[in-house]
Amino acid sequence: MRWYFVFFVVSGFCSLVYEIVWLRLSMASFGVTTALVSIVVSMFMAGLGLGSWGAGILVRRGGAVARSLLRWYGLAELLIGISALLVPYELKWGRILLQAVSTGAAWQSSRYYLLSGLWIAVTLIPWCTCMGSTFPLLMGVIERTSEHKAERSFSYLYVANVFGALLGTLVSAFVLIELMGFQGTLHVAATLNGALAAAAFFVSSAGLSSRSAPNSPPPAVDAVHYRSCEHGYGGHLDSPVHPVLGKCRLRLCRYLGHVSSGDFLGLSPLPLMGPFSQFQ
Repeated sequence: MRWYFVFFVVSGFCSLVYEIVWLRLSMASFGVTTALVSIVVSMFMAGLGLGSWGAGILVRRGGAVARSLLRWYGLAELLIGISALLVPYELKWGRILLQAVSTGAAWQSSRYYLLSGLWIAVTLIPWCTCMGSTFPLLMGVIERTSEHKAERSFSYLYVANVFGALLGTLVSAFVLIELMGFQGTLHVAATLNGALAAAAFFVSSAGLSSRSAPNSPPPAVDAVHYRSCEHGYGGHLDSPVHPVLGKCRLRLCRYLGHVSSGDFLGLSPLPLMGPFSQFQ
């Protein structure tokens, strides 16, 4: 179970790093406006929803065993890492294309936002779909390998994911971007995603005992609601449209901290570290 806890921490870290950096790059390409911020965050939510829905269907399939689900998870993390290398170029190509075809689209017009929104959707939704799929896939693995822990594992692992998101917001905004720039920050996140993919393939090749799939849908399919709020607050509170960036980032961190604290305290009436005894 410790493997999965680490997976969720690192995955949450990378997701917020991508959200922050891609938002900056999108605004550098298409403009610094509130409408553009809303478009980018909406595309994140759409991708998370599609990924959670599609992976939930895969997890509920009776023939899907733990080993195959873990390999699907590894593939999703690998694709997310590849996105760190491709998205900056896709956004630049979108700006060039928009400049070439938008002779009749005035700045901040409906036509301009429609064209830029379409390109941002094509660019971000496929990769964010991979992000949204990670929760159901790993939860499916846990349900097939740890029957006595599956019912409660979602809350514990969501704490890990939000904690990783909190770290991703702090480290990317205040350390990585300042020291390494956007490209360097994306390369760090891509390396972490590659490590997650390698670890997932390693664990799957080591052999996993699997049982039949549960009849009820996995709780992870509801993760999109939490992660959509997480990314929504992240996108708007960390937007450079706001006059005080530092306060916005700290407010996002405070939000994520409250979410993780509330989820953690609501897990069990046991002592503070009691709930995590199942990870020993």
